[in-house]
Amino acid sequence: RAAFKEHLKARPLRLLVEQAAAQDAEEFEHAREVVADASVEKLGLGLTGAPPGHVQVASVAPESWAMRVGLDIGDRLLEANGEDLADTSGERFTECIKGRPLTFRVDPIYRRVVAGEAIGRLGFSLAGTPPGRQMIVRVQEDSWADLAGLMVGQTLSSVNGEDLDGMSPDRLVEHLRARPLVLSFERRHAP
Repeated sequence: RAAFKEHLKARPLRLLVEQAAAQDAEEFEHAREVVADASVEKLGLGLTGAPPGHVQVASVAPESWAMRVGLDIGDRLLEANGEDLADTSGERFTECIKGRPLTFRVDPIYRRVVAGEAIGRLGFSLAGTPPGRQMIVRVQEDSWADLAGLMVGQTLSSVNGEDLDGMSPDRLVEHLRARPLVLSFERRHAP
């Protein structure tokens, strides 16, 4: 184990990465499960697409189960009750979503990170100012951003649940100073 750590410190560092079935591996690496139990009458989400194939979230109703479990427009539903939607019929999918409990395996479109009350400086810089989504152009080494895994090139899409597309520069600064701070970054392109 110590030898492996030493190899990771060596520069230049050369890694060989196998990419067999990279798309499927990436989907399931980031996928998470959400469950609607018997107390959930309505899911509160609109969908696009239909099995066989993956289904995407098209809308999320305010104050709904979907909003409470953190589903976002653009999230892909990969499984319903353990059944791969790429291989499931539309009729079977309809049966699944009407029943409870209902478990979805979801490939989220966003990656969320939270800066807690104790965090001071964030340690990253953005390319410009809103309105509009902003790309990270610098991450300070050993900063909160670096330790949280933020990287140059990631696109910040919302702050504390507010979309940057309609945000003023002053509002962004106000949010970035607040704690806790919830940052949402795009993991992939929106539909």
